Amino acid sequence: HRLPSAPGNGYLKTDTETLTRFKAAYVSGAYRVSPRAVRVNGSVEAATVLFTDAPVKVSETVVEQVVEEEPQDVQTSLLEIALDRLSEHGPAAREVWLPPLGVPPLLDELQRMTGSAIPEGGLLWEEQGSLRVTVGVVDRPFQHQRKPLVADLAGAGGNVGIAGGPQSGKSTLLASLILGLALRNTPAQVQFYGIDCGGGLLQALKGLPHMGSVAARNDERRIVRTVMEMHEILSHRETFFAEHGIDSMTTYRARRAAGEFADERHGDVFLIVDGWGTIRQDNMDLVASIVQLVQRGLNYGVHVMVASPRWADFNTSVRDLLGTRFELRLGDPVDSMIHMRAAQTVPRVPGRGITEDKHHFLTALPRADGNADAVTVSAGMGEIITRAKDAWDGPPAPPVRTLPAMLRASELPPSDLEGTSGVLRVPMGLESRRMQPFWHDFGATPHLLVVGDTESGKTNLVRHITNAIRRHYGPAEARVVLGDQRRQLYNAVPKDMQLGYGVTGDSVREMMQAAAQAMQVRMPGPEITPDRIRLRDWWTGPELFVIVDDFELVAGSGPSPMAPLASMLAQGAEIGMHVILVHAAGGFGRATGDPFIRSLIDLNTPSIMLSTPPSEGMLFGSIRARRMAPGRALWISRRDPVEVQLAIAEEEGA
Repeated sequence: HRLPSAPGNGYLKTDTETLTRFKAAYVSGAYRVSPRAVRVNGSVEAATVLFTDAPVKVSETVVEQVVEEEPQDVQTSLLEIALDRLSEHGPAAREVWLPPLGVPPLLDELQRMTGSAIPEGGLLWEEQGSLRVTVGVVDRPFQHQRKPLVADLAGAGGNVGIAGGPQSGKSTLLASLILGLALRNTPAQVQFYGIDCGGGLLQALKGLPHMGSVAARNDERRIVRTVMEMHEILSHRETFFAEHGIDSMTTYRARRAAGEFADERHGDVFLIVDGWGTIRQDNMDLVASIVQLVQRGLNYGVHVMVASPRWADFNTSVRDLLGTRFELRLGDPVDSMIHMRAAQTVPRVPGRGITEDKHHFLTALPRADGNADAVTVSAGMGEIITRAKDAWDGPPAPPVRTLPAMLRASELPPSDLEGTSGVLRVPMGLESRRMQPFWHDFGATPHLLVVGDTESGKTNLVRHITNAIRRHYGPAEARVVLGDQRRQLYNAVPKDMQLGYGVTGDSVREMMQAAAQAMQVRMPGPEITPDRIRLRDWWTGPELFVIVDDFELVAGSGPSPMAPLASMLAQGAEIGMHVILVHAAGGFGRATGDPFIRSLIDLNTPSIMLSTPPSEGMLFGSIRARRMAPGRALWISRRDPVEVQLAIAEEEGA
């Protein structure tokens, strides 16, 4: 059997022998209106008929002139016209497949999927709360199902990792997690602290009573303080759990819900980092601190949520501890931690991603106002924030405490003589870790090294110390040797307490030689026992404070004017000698070659580094010079450096 090559020709086989040839109708082309006849004019002709007794029926023949119209083409196909005419007739056929993921769901819609609908305009706060939050839908086409995308953050999945390319919906997913938890937990049960190095969406959550703080990328100090605050909470929890016999966060949550621990202001605490790669690039020092939170925090209710463009931005030790992972559309599917080929099928739609079993998901919009417009998502978030603020009459999440821009000495505890061996102890300012005063105990650490740029607060710090000296000592209890070429400390110490006042290198050298002779008689001999070393009972006389401001101006090019005291630095606490050396930031790297300064550093003398030009490089070990506001400094001791705010000295008469 042969058929023409024209489309539509075929044979229909109805049994083993019969073949019926047919021509299929063409329904995909444009619909053509059929031609029709139109009568232009006509006439009636008479006809001859047979005469009988029957009635005669006269027939008329109409002669017409027929004109055929041209066929008309329309843009709609024949198939579309047929479907349009059949669309409203009869019941619709059952759909075999679910429609593809399209419009993102809302948070309230997802709650209905899980059987816990949110009351209109309300919340789902419960007595003990819940860390199980639904943030999207998972498409399972072969099972003809849509399942909720659930994150359970109460156990091993408490740390969250999100990876996705640019504009893939990372910030929106973080916001959905935050608001999803806020819909189910009070501000006393969960608290959030954000570092927003992404698109700025977290900034819109500042009004949420659960949100303790949101630090922008350019607010480096708040970023550091946020991480330090998390460490402070973790350290407190470790001690608190041991003291109260708490074996897990489950026990802590239950006992707290029962009314215990009313003074504890934090529940489950979440550190949100939107832009992990940016943190690694801008502030690498913080990465190790955040990694410690990931490693140790879950046992004590400190969670970490991080988002980054690639999984490779997380090192293996961190990635393995992110128990809950969301993989959105990646910039390069090769970076997928799930399946490279499955990652290639994710469309370039915000919120789309794949689960660990390779199913596609679509994350929710962080709103519950019935509006699925992604452009106005901030307004929808504001509606949930308003709900939470109206429903909560307790205190909001504790804010991140930051160092003040200015701190007066009167705001600190007074200095005292309760230091080691009854020697002066001075509150220098506030430290950023615990936001508590930090002290310099001249009995435990007799010396102090201060480095800073011009107008950074060096002389103010010295004046603060001299105020404490004159407040607690008289001429019989303490004497001061001052090296002050700029004469800024001329009235800092009363004349009757001054053992010497030098303004040149030679005069300072002479004073140091005299001081060394006076201190030499106090050096302990072999007969002095360790008990007597602590009591300091083999000598009598005043404490000696040696203060040199702007040491670089009096040092000169010859031998160090402080050299006579170098051999006694190690015994400073035992013989009552205290050296306070102030040096400008410029050239301090070279000045560390001075034997006296080198001896101070080798003795682990506490140092205060105020604002210094970054061009100075490394000044104290691995600590790099940095610009800081006047009065802001790094307190460098045997432990890690701590950022501090120094006190402004009070004016006291001579």
